[in-house]
Amino acid sequence: MRQLLFFIFFLFPGFLSGAERCHPSDKTALLKYKNSFANPDQILLSWQPDFDCCDWYGVQCNETTNRVIGLESSVRLNGTIPSVIADLTYLRTLRLRKNPFLVGEIPPAIGKLTNLVSLDLSWNNISGSVPAFLANLKKLWFLDLSFNKLSGTIPASLSTFPEIIGIDLSRNQLTGSIPESFGHFQGTVPTLVLSHNKLSGEIPASLGDMNFARILISRNNFSGSALMFFKASKTSDTIDISRNNFAFDFSEASFMEQTLVELDISHNKIWGSIPSRITDCVMLQRCLPYLQTLRLRKNPYLVGEIPPAIGKLVNLVTLELSWNNISGPVPQFLANLKNLWFLDLSFNKLVGTIPASLSFLPQILEIDLSRNQLTGSIPDSFGHFPGKAPSIILSHNKLSGQIPTSLNNMDFSRVMLSRNEFSGDALMFFNASKTTEIIDISRNSFAFNFSRAGFMHETLVTLDISHNKIWGTIPSSITDAILLQNLNVSYNRLCGKIPSDWNLKYRSQPFDNSSYIHNPCLCGSPLPPCKP
Repeated sequence: MRQLLFFIFFLFPGFLSGAERCHPSDKTALLKYKNSFANPDQILLSWQPDFDCCDWYGVQCNETTNRVIGLESSVRLNGTIPSVIADLTYLRTLRLRKNPFLVGEIPPAIGKLTNLVSLDLSWNNISGSVPAFLANLKKLWFLDLSFNKLSGTIPASLSTFPEIIGIDLSRNQLTGSIPESFGHFQGTVPTLVLSHNKLSGEIPASLGDMNFARILISRNNFSGSALMFFKASKTSDTIDISRNNFAFDFSEASFMEQTLVELDISHNKIWGSIPSRITDCVMLQRCLPYLQTLRLRKNPYLVGEIPPAIGKLVNLVTLELSWNNISGPVPQFLANLKNLWFLDLSFNKLVGTIPASLSFLPQILEIDLSRNQLTGSIPDSFGHFPGKAPSIILSHNKLSGQIPTSLNNMDFSRVMLSRNEFSGDALMFFNASKTTEIIDISRNSFAFNFSRAGFMHETLVTLDISHNKIWGTIPSSITDAILLQNLNVSYNRLCGKIPSDWNLKYRSQPFDNSSYIHNPCLCGSPLPPCKP
């Protein structure tokens, strides 16, 4: 106990001054609050009755009145929110977040804290409904009830907050639709975060009158149109309507020309093409100068070619147009996106060759052109990326020819070239000094001596060279790849004894015969024993 008191004195020298700033009724309420939990002796150790509560951990007092105006507890509270919280009548900020043992419903006492500006009860295990009495908090700016187990519908009364800036009800189990009243916020239109619930129905047309700062409603069951969020006159910086059942003509969308930073409409039933009005505007460099994330994926009715306007979005970090029905070539102008980290054009109907200019992207971390109809060879320039070598995913195309020797200079994070028509040597990918995690060159026509391969001892997780014409033996050094979890060398021309004495970190069982079958003279466990 002496050590504890010394620790408290050291951190809170105000304890030694003898001047009690804390209001007696606030101290009484705080001590009742602490003692209401099942583990009061294990939490809030600085909350000692002999010391000034204004110096207690997580407590903030007004410097003039000394009334408690802030309370923050992220210390594994065990129990429910006590009704005594209502006695802290001057409270402006209440943050009880990341307490996995904080359970029960939101008590009516919260609705009596009429001076609250910020209410954060996120990342707990609170259940029950979103209470309508929260609308009593007329001074509230921020409401965060995310990452709980709340159920039921969204109260229409939440739209009556006159000063609200942000409402986050995401990651719960809410049902029903968005209230029509959310198209009639009285003051500033807030950020609206409703993602990861079970909400459904159509978006009320009244929301078209609102200029939401951010709208995030992904991973629900919404249907119908969401065009009310897309207007050039609005100033939204983020629109995420992904993973719903929206169905509307994207060609009719307008955009926030100067504010939009992130757009995600993926995993819906949206059709049409990228609107010409926006492409014309971008080409004239009049709009979307701040757009960093563009995700238009898993909309099977999104068609047409990638428009030149995309190449003008020079601040893009992520461009994801996968799982659509986009056709035409992979455009050269994508090389203009010098800030790009992720390029995903997979699962489309793109044709033609891979532009050599993609290697000019200085910050690129991943290029995924898989599941298209691309032809030709890998450009020699892919051996000369100016920055860190990216992941290269070119699987399921019609690519052919030999791998340029220049690629030996690159330490790719992942190399995935399966199901193409490549031939010749692929040893440039096998070097013990590299840090590649995945090598999948399966189902091609590669032909080289596997005996000369080196392996990434501390990074290689997946190796698949199956269905090729590779010969030689399996090097014994492969057993040093301690992170290896997936191995397939089947359907080749390998010979010799399969290495043993694996030292696999994350596999308790050795690889079975499916990893080795259909090699003419490969032998040893798990295949039949080698002949003397």
